Amino acid sequence: MLRSERRIAQVQTKIENRYDVVFSQNLLSYLVEEIKSVPEVSRLALITDENVHSLYGSEVLAVLQTTGLPITSFVAPVGRRYKSLQTASQVFELLFGNDADRYTLVLNLGGGTVGDLVPFPVTEFRA
Repeated sequence: MLRSERRIAQVQTKIENRYDVVFSQNLLSYLVEEIKSVPEVSRLALITDENVHSLYGSEVLAVLQTTGLPITSFVAPVGRRYKSLQTASQVFELLFGNDADRYTLVLNLGGGTVGDLVPFPVTEFRA
């Protein structure tokens, strides 16, 4: 897909600065292009939950493999009760146990528990 075939909208929030939302019929190809455009990225970590993984996990992992970068993944259980330090600890273990470094790109696939949980260990890991 050519870059001209996607649309980008900027979103302004009350808490954060602006961020881009990308609309595309072939978003995964766009993601691979973007990853490849950042030479500092050393490896990938995909974090998702059981529901999203069952729908999209295999497809996303297959596309990410085309980057040629090492990939590791973590599938979190579904449910609010898993927004916990125990689950965050599992994300830390994933990062430390797979030679992640400050140039590891962590991809969060999904929302809900994963969307709320993942920023904490990732931010602390990179500190």
